Amino acid sequence: DHRDAVLTWLARFVNVGFGPLVAPVLLLVSCAIAWRRSRFAAVGVAGLTIIGWLSVAMGKVLVHRMRPPAATVHALVVETKPDSYPSGHTAFAAALVFAVAATMLLAHHPTRTVWLVGVPFIVIVAASRLYLGAHYLSDVIASAVFAGGTVLIAVAVAGPWLLRLGKREESTTDGWNNSTARPDADHREQAEYDGEAKASTHRPGVRARRRIVRWRGLRLAGPSDR
Repeated sequence: DHRDAVLTWLARFVNVGFGPLVAPVLLLVSCAIAWRRSRFAAVGVAGLTIIGWLSVAMGKVLVHRMRPPAATVHALVVETKPDSYPSGHTAFAAALVFAVAATMLLAHHPTRTVWLVGVPFIVIVAASRLYLGAHYLSDVIASAVFAGGTVLIAVAVAGPWLLRLGKREESTTDGWNNSTARPDADHREQAEYDGEAKASTHRPGVRARRRIVRWRGLRLAGPSDR
């Protein structure tokens, strides 16, 4: 067994980082941070990812496939439970990518960058599972199909609710921006008015008209009124 040290470290990192203990924590922490910026994005990504990821649990129970023989594949991780099909790690990666893409699509944002980054990400996670000897090839392929398909079904069902949430958030944000911007606009308008009034007092024609109006007023008032 001659495996590369860097690839082995990377595969072990993926094994822990996207495992059933760490991956949910990372997802929830990331979405909690995103919640302050956009509740729509946080709810969409977290909900869809969890739904897509958990969809493979049914396959594990129904298929009940044993892991590849450790001695034959020179496995670097010890997996003894009959839950090889499909791969949970790959399912999480696929569900996350599909969830981010679906959420951005619902928000009318381009998804090209998501796929350019996400597809290689899924491939790396799947390859790491094969490299460690934890899964068969069919395990990782099926997990990507199941997780991605489940996310699409969830979007078809919950899409209208997510759209309403996004519109409500957008209207709230616009209202808050208008309420904070209005005092500044009023201040600028008042400053412009004061500037124009001040400038007008320095124009000769304006001063002359004001003298004539004042002189006529004094003549009409008469001596007794003065």
